[in-house]
Amino acid sequence: MSRTLKKISYHIDTIKKKLVRNIYSLVYSSRLKNKDFAIISNNCWGGGIYQITKSPYNTPFIGLFINAPCYIKFLRNPDYYLNQNIEFVKKSKYLHLNTLQKYPIGCLSDIEIHFLHYKSEDEATKKWTRRCQRLPSKDSWYIKFDDRDNFEETHIHEFHQLSYKNKISFTKKKYEYELNLKLKNKDDLILFHTTYDLMDIIHWINTTEVKKPNGFLLVIQTLLKYYPKY
Repeated sequence: MSRTLKKISYHIDTIKKKLVRNIYSLVYSSRLKNKDFAIISNNCWGGGIYQITKSPYNTPFIGLFINAPCYIKFLRNPDYYLNQNIEFVKKSKYLHLNTLQKYPIGCLSDIEIHFLHYKSEDEATKKWTRRCQRLPSKDSWYIKFDDRDNFEETHIHEFHQLSYKNKISFTKKKYEYELNLKLKNKDDLILFHTTYDLMDIIHWINTTEVKKPNGFLLVIQTLLKYYPKY
């Protein structure tokens, strides 16, 4: 293929992806009735939901990831950790991450936050602090967990024993919990674009009920695959 044809093909593909994302954004945002929600997620999953619904980031869990042991610790005592000042470290206690680490690592007491999509400690601190101030009450938290990042099977049991009323987990294999969903592909990164067709996420935010997509939403998802963005 000539360079000109490659450029044309690239531009057509870019336009197509943008169109599909805009259609999804229109469908998702028009159905969103609950505007006072906060996604608490151990990775970038929540960012995709805020982007597609064009909602303000009223959660600090944007553009970062937290290893499973630290995340469970946080969920057990969020008030304590959210009131801690961030202290940055040069090396992670998860040693295998140090070879790839090119982003700020912040600590809230004994848990690590990996600010994957932040360029500096200053940016991470300012955005974390500002978004913590936007957090609504815990009744409006929608909490997601998965089996990535130093996950052990005990963590899934600990997660589903927590008292939060709005929680969901995505895993490579199915566990006995009703609010645990099995991935279609075990190699999925467990971000919005690989889980949006497992459940009706907007219905969950509106009603706290977990159900599979149906009706018009199912038609859209069948005809148009959502492209990765976040």
